[in-house]
This record gives sequence, structure tokens and C-alpha cells, in this order.
Amino acid sequence: MLPSPIWAMAHNHGAHRNTGSQRRPNRSGEPEASSFSSVVAGLSLSLSESTCEGGSTSKSSLEFTSSSVFSSQVSPREAVAAGGNPEPKNRARSFFLFASAFFYAVELLREAAMANLYVTAVPPADLNRNTEWFMYPGVWTTYILILFFCWLLVLSLTSCSPGMAWTVVNLSHFLVTYHFFHWKKGTPFSEDQGIYNGLTWWEQMDNGKQLTRNRKFLTVVPVVLYLIASHTTDYQNPMLFLNTLAVMVLVVAKFPNMHKVRIFGINADK
Repeated sequence: MLPSPIWAMAHNHGAHRNTGSQRRPNRSGEPEASSFSSVVAGLSLSLSESTCEGGSTSKSSLEFTSSSVFSSQVSPREAVAAGGNPEPKNRARSFFLFASAFFYAVELLREAAMANLYVTAVPPADLNRNTEWFMYPGVWTTYILILFFCWLLVLSLTSCSPGMAWTVVNLSHFLVTYHFFHWKKGTPFSEDQGIYNGLTWWEQMDNGKQLTRNRKFLTVVPVVLYLIASHTTDYQNPMLFLNTLAVMVLVVAKFPNMHKVRIFGINADK
């Protein structure tokens, strides 16, 4: 037999809810849930009355009361309004998923930033062994270090001034690069079957493509050497004349309009 206070509370609550033909839907479209606070209040009232009347609460009344409370349709909004926390596990799971996605995005950004630190050289379709060495990472740095150590070598072996040593390095760089880059033709390898016999090293580089990064670098180097040698010698002759002549010949030979051009037939194919 159910305790009279609990039966009266359930009867009154059901009669009050059934006054209309149907339950009025709330704003979300679902039926209006029972009040969480009223059920809890009824539970405490029934427990207190049953305890006062009988001195102890029966097991059946506790089971009925607890099942009535937990089986009632209490919305999360009403539970939060009553001071409860309806979904602690869902909130913890959502926080864990958000944190995992955040750290995964940070890791992707770090890997992308690290990938930009490495230089990737893409070889052309027709790879020429005579020019492929200049596509390796670190060639530009090695090129500059060789020029710097040559200046130190000239400065240490001779008693000349630093400006004169730069002039010697600039003229030596002119003679070496003009001979091997702009005068000598062909390749030392036989597997190319003579297809590069009529082209200089500069004309073979990057498959003949103009204004590439390598070509721009090799064009800037003699200009920088000219400026350093001229400035350190205080623009005095004959060093200024020799340095100017060297840089003009090297820069003009590297122009895109001079590709496969032989001025006055000099160094032309016989």
C-alpha cells in the first residue's frame, strides 16, 4: 500500500497536468516536462510525514518515491535552474575532444613551419650532369665561403691592403667564371651523346630557362664583388678600371638577350 501523502501528491499532480486535452509543447517542440523542484519537495514532504506517523520509512515507499523522481521527465534546463549538473560526463568528454583537436592543430602548424626550413630542389625533366651540381642545397653558401677564404688567403700570403686583395679576388673570379661558364662548351660526360657540344655551361644551366634563382645569384655575385673591391680601394685607378671592365663583361654575358649569341662570331661553331 502506498503512503497517503505520496499518493495524494501524485493524484493532485496528475489531475493538475490533465486539465487540458494535451500537453502544451514548449519552445523546442517537446512536451513540457514535470517540475523538478515540485517532485523533490513532494519527496521530502512524504518522507517527513511517513517518518512522523510510523516512526520509520518502509522499503516499498522509498523505492516508489525514488523511482517516481528519477522516472519523471525533467529537462536539463530545469535541472540546471534547480542547481544541479545534468551531464558532467558529456561536458568532460566535450572538453577532452576540444583539447585533442586543439593540440592536433598546433602539431600540424609546427610541422608546416618546420617543413619551410628545408630547401627542396626540383630537378628538371632533362637532367644534365654538367649543371646539376649547382642545384644542390648549400651551393650558394659554399660559393660565397670560397670567395671569402680566397680573400683571406691573398691577404695572408701577400703584404697588400685589404682593398687590393679584394681586387685580386674579383679579377680572379672574372677569369675563372668567364672561361668555365661563358667560353668552354660541351660537357665532360659521354652519355649526353654530344647534344650540349654547342652550348656553354651558362646556356646549359636550368635547361636554358632564363631568370631563374641560380642565374640571378650568379649575376649578383660579380656586382657585389665589384662594389666591395671598388669601395675598399677608394675608387682609385687602375683598380677601378679593371674592376669595372670585369663586372661589365660578366654581367652582359649573363643577359637573357645574349643567350646563344656570339658577338662578331667569337667562339662560334666552326
